[in-house]
Amino acid sequence: AVTGVDIAPVAVVAAQEAITRSRVQNARVLEADLLAPPDELQGAFDFAFDCQTYQCLRQVSIVAAGAAVAGVLRLGGTLLLLTGNADEPEERGPVRLTRRELEDGLVP
Repeated sequence: AVTGVDIAPVAVVAAQEAITRSRVQNARVLEADLLAPPDELQGAFDFAFDCQTYQCLRQVSIVAAGAAVAGVLRLGGTLLLLTGNADEPEERGPVRLTRRELEDGLVP
């Protein structure tokens, strides 16, 4: 099963419509604030893919952002986090973070 989460109601509606059009049977989208996630998301997943959520959340609080993305994983779960690489010569694509910035926010 696949679960999508977004804080923006318009994004949730668009995703739900896309799921309906595609006739996917095992997908859902929840409207939720990952800085105050519903209980059903806590430790719910073996795998999480993050596309720019962590970078947005860390603007509010680095500690809370790390806890939010890690909090949805079961013990031993895997997080795939899409971020730009601060060591790249060109500034394009996703928000660029250094290895240290990632470790400071995600490694306990």
